[in-house]
Formats: sequence, structure tokens, C-alpha cells
Amino acid sequence: NDEELTEDRAPPISPDISRIAAAAALVGMAVVAWGLNLGAAGLIDDTEPLFVEASRQMLLVRDFLTPQFNAQPRFDKPVLVYWLQSLFAAIFGPHHVWAYRLPSAVAAFSLALALYATAARFPLAIPPSGTPHEVEPQPQHTDRRRGLLAAAAFSLSLMPALWGSAAVSDMLLTANVAGTMICAFWGYTGAAAHPTYPGQNAHPWAWPMAAVFCGLATLTKGPVGVVLPALAAGAFLLYRQDLLKVARSEIPWGSCVALYCLVTAPWFLAMLGKHGAVWASTFFGYHNVERFMVGVNHHGGRPLWYPLAAQLAGFFPWSLAAPLAALGVARVARRHWRAVARSQALPLFAVAWAAGMGGFFALSKSQLPSYYLPAGPALALLAAAALARPLRGRAVAAVAAATALAYAA
Repeated sequence: NDEELTEDRAPPISPDISRIAAAAALVGMAVVAWGLNLGAAGLIDDTEPLFVEASRQMLLVRDFLTPQFNAQPRFDKPVLVYWLQSLFAAIFGPHHVWAYRLPSAVAAFSLALALYATAARFPLAIPPSGTPHEVEPQPQHTDRRRGLLAAAAFSLSLMPALWGSAAVSDMLLTANVAGTMICAFWGYTGAAAHPTYPGQNAHPWAWPMAAVFCGLATLTKGPVGVVLPALAAGAFLLYRQDLLKVARSEIPWGSCVALYCLVTAPWFLAMLGKHGAVWASTFFGYHNVERFMVGVNHHGGRPLWYPLAAQLAGFFPWSLAAPLAALGVARVARRHWRAVARSQALPLFAVAWAAGMGGFFALSKSQLPSYYLPAGPALALLAAAALARPLRGRAVAAVAAATALAYAA
């Protein structure tokens, strides 16, 4: 019997081959989801031309402070997306449409890599029993299949594929908000996982990098870059009863605030100094507060079911699996989630992420499908959690292959 078991068991794959295969799979997903679409069509809708022309004029007039359209200041978005689009246009040529779309593709691919690394490192299964979160379990081996599943669930979803190959700011915001969330989770788990010094963080880079990504998100779309991760991560910590502990003794506020201000303050202060109250009232008042409180630009008046429909359709087909994991998390008692080790709380973190960001925009009077893009990485983690079981491997592979063929076609 032992000999039969040995013969039936698949031979182990060497770590080098496993890493190469994972890298090839990630690159293949990126090519299918975004690479093939960058130059497949001309500028679409009425939004892409606004971004592209503002970035092109930034190169022409050499004014890298104030975005302009037809020689008029464009105050609706901060400057980061225009900087990146004009940079790639300067490198590859301002007449190539795909050059202006490249920042979105790079952001989407970077996000897929981050999801891969996080899902491969931390378990996504709902833990069967509680473990005091002050005592972390021994580090587990890297599960590359789990990481690839999370990356595929994001990359090969409908909305990330579309906005990852569009010359607009939505994917850049999503990537930076996700970077904030992912780094925050690594910082949260690292505080309880240092192998030698219990009082130190095993991932000392995590909280400062979260501040950098939060600053970049703010430089992409404004205050929402702070509100979204603060709301989602705060809800997670509050549910775990760790909010005060983490805020008081674990986050290095001095370095985080300094890094955030270093990223954001120069441009915002320069715009305030140059354009004064006109810019402040237009950007903060109309394009942020009024956009949220009152429907603007014919983006209001959506039905109550619109947020759910936008997410189910936008992240199809993987959105069909994400609710299974969310329901599994919801069925577990709150005292259980308070007790599990921090490194085992990724499913709960993903639920707080998706619910916080999806719920925030569901309250907005202005509604667009792209508003729900920042919830996509969390839904990808939940889809991976629902499908990362041995008996479902072939079904997952079939869904991923079918989705890839559909996008390629």
C-alpha cells in the first residue's frame, strides 16, 4: 500500500521551477488582460480624450503644475495621473494612444503582483478554531497557487481588464488604495510576528509604505485616497478590538505623517498658492463634497440595486464566488475573529475592505461603475478564498482559461 501511495503521489516541484511558472503565469495574465487591449481601439467615451489631451498639453506648454484642457485649468483631479501619462507619452511618443494608457496597465499589473504576494503568504481559509492573537502560529510555506488564484480573480475580471487599459485615473487610484490596504495588513501582522524581538515589527517597511501609497492615492483623486483605506481598515481593527492598540502603540505616526505630507503637500500647497480659493472651492467643494452629496454630471439618480449590480457585473465571473467566502466569514462568531492570530485574519480583512469601500460609494449620490473598482482587490481575495480548495482546482482552471480566451478574442 505504501508503494502504491508513493507511486500515485505527484512528484514535488522544485522551488525554482515553481517561481518561474508563477512569474510566467502572472505575465501571461497581464498580457491577456491589459497588454492586448492597450492599442486595440481609439479613445473611448468622453473621459479618455479629456485625460489624454490634458496630458498632451502638459507636455506642450511645459506646465507640470496645473493640468489644462484647451488652455483652461482642469481642476477636477489632482496631478499624478497627468504626470504619469505625459511621462510615458514623452518616452514612447505623444501620438500613441497606448502610451497614455500604459500607467493604468502598470498600476493594474503591480496590484496583481501585490495580491499574489499577499495571498501566497497569508492563509485565506477561515480558521477552524481560535488562537490568541498575541501568539502567532509558525510561518507557513508560500502557497503560489493560492496567490495566482487571487491575481487571476482580479486580472481576469471584466472591470479591471477594461479600466486597466484605459487612459483614466480609476485604476491608478485603485492600485494605490490597495497598496495602502495591503501594506497596512502586512504591518498589522508584522507587529505580532517578529521571530526574535516580540516588541518590534517583523515588517518595518509596511506602515511607512502604507503612508506613501495613501499619499499617492490622494495625489490621484484627492481626499478619497485617505477616506477609503481609513474606513475599511478602521472597521476591520474595530471589529477585532485592536483599533486603539494599533493606533496608540504600533503605527509609527511620525514617519507616516511625514511621508504622506512629503508626497502630497508640495503640489496641493503650490496649487493653493497659484490659484487660491477658486481651485480649492472647485476641487474640494464641487468635485469631492458636492459630487458625493449631490449627483453631478448626470451621474445621479441610480436605483438602489445599482451598487450590487455594478460589482457583480464588473467583477464577473469571479464575483460569483466572492459572496461564498463573505458568507463564510459572516457565519463565524465575532469572538472567534477576535481570537484568531493576526496572520489568519485575511478573509475578515477582505470583507471589511470590500464592504467599507463598496458601502462608501453606495452612499454617494453620484454613481458610476468605476467607483466600485477599489473594492475589486478585496473581492478577488474572497473569490480566491472560496475557490482555493483541492476539489475545485479543475473548475477554477477552466473558468480562468475561458475568461482569458474571451478577453483575447
